[in-house]
Amino acid sequence: MKEWYYIADGDRFGPLSLDELKGKIGETTKVWKQGLTKWEKAILVPELAIFFRDTPPPVPEDDRKIGRETKAFRYIHAGISSGWIFLSMLVVEIILQMLDMDDTRLYGLVLFLSLMALVRLLTGMKKYLSLLLEIRKPAININWIIVTSIPIYILMAYERGRVIDDTMYSYGILVVVLAFILNGYHYLRLAQKLSLLKRVGVTAFRNFAYLQFFYSILVFIVVIVALFFMIFTDSADFSSPLTLRQGITVLAIEMLPYLFLQFGLMKVKRNYFVQPAF
Repeated sequence: MKEWYYIADGDRFGPLSLDELKGKIGETTKVWKQGLTKWEKAILVPELAIFFRDTPPPVPEDDRKIGRETKAFRYIHAGISSGWIFLSMLVVEIILQMLDMDDTRLYGLVLFLSLMALVRLLTGMKKYLSLLLEIRKPAININWIIVTSIPIYILMAYERGRVIDDTMYSYGILVVVLAFILNGYHYLRLAQKLSLLKRVGVTAFRNFAYLQFFYSILVFIVVIVALFFMIFTDSADFSSPLTLRQGITVLAIEMLPYLFLQFGLMKVKRNYFVQPAF
């Protein structure tokens, strides 16, 4: 429909259709059509502004949502796979301790793989909360949990292989004590924040966080006792082979929280997603 007029070099041109107008005007060219109260700059007229757009329009919300779901699914799928690896590494770790092989390179490798798997497992939970539920605050606590877990695993490897001297080892224990305090605190805060949510898998995540909080308290007490004996006795070596009963007990205590997390992620994947094509 030819209804557009424009001014160039003091003259009025038109009427023109939109297709005819394109290429003849700039952003500051004055234009008019029936319905406008006065001559307007072309950039200010919605029908014409698209001619001067340098960047594409925003991605539609539906497409953004699908993108978030696809990204979250991939993280959760990787988290579940890493969760099984982590649980398997816990079993191997306990077996090595029972066989008095916890001062070997194999044990250090197991701890390293456990840490990597744990990071991916926790990331799966974080991405579900932040990308799909769009809840950002728990992600802060999960990030702190990941950061404070790193020195704990490092000292576990050093403590078994004793690759540092006793003085550095003592400082390392102090660092781990602080890490356990922060670790336990953020598990507690995570559990409290998750208690307010009623979504798929969140109850399992909350139980995981509470159990890890109590486990952190237990390990913190053990570390304090070990530090006390290291300072006030001549013995600095507390590692000894686990008996079968001790190994099963320790394994059950360590695995229980992560089973909640693992099955929580599996429930999310099963109930929430239509699996996208990769």
